Amino acid sequence: MAEKQEENYRLEYRVSRTRMQQSYFLGGLLVAIGFIVFLIGRQIIPDATLIAIGHVVAGIGVVAWTIRQSRDPRPRLVMDADGIWYRDWNTRPIPWEQIRGVSTSGSRMSSFVCIEVRDEQTLLHIIPPGDRQKFKANRLVRLPKLFIPNNSVDAPFNELVGAIKAGLAHFTR
Repeated sequence: MAEKQEENYRLEYRVSRTRMQQSYFLGGLLVAIGFIVFLIGRQIIPDATLIAIGHVVAGIGVVAWTIRQSRDPRPRLVMDADGIWYRDWNTRPIPWEQIRGVSTSGSRMSSFVCIEVRDEQTLLHIIPPGDRQKFKANRLVRLPKLFIPNNSVDAPFNELVGAIKAGLAHFTR
């Protein structure tokens, strides 16, 4: 029975609603700045029209990207019997037995779930050879630590940390 529960264990998290709201706000702000520069700044700012068009195009691009991300049905983070998989790491799931501990790091404005691996060389051998260099260059990978930014998935920060710690305790006993 316990084996069946482990096979069925799967937590999936999608993109964070907060992150989407921030992106919509940023896109809208860029478009608004573009219109203000176009309407008011033409007398004061040289090349105001070009600057305004750049802001509007960038703002529309941010909003379009946000709409695309919000409609993506794929999970951003998965925890199951195989380990932890986070889309932005661009790799296979990190096996539970390779995880030493879970903590938080960063500042109030930029906090992260920090996953510390036991042996970075063993972890690198799990990753396909063609992806190793890309994995090591990832901004969320600073071996022996892997990071998941706050507000990147649709779970409160403390709940996410707790779920990872619970999974780690369950699968490494």
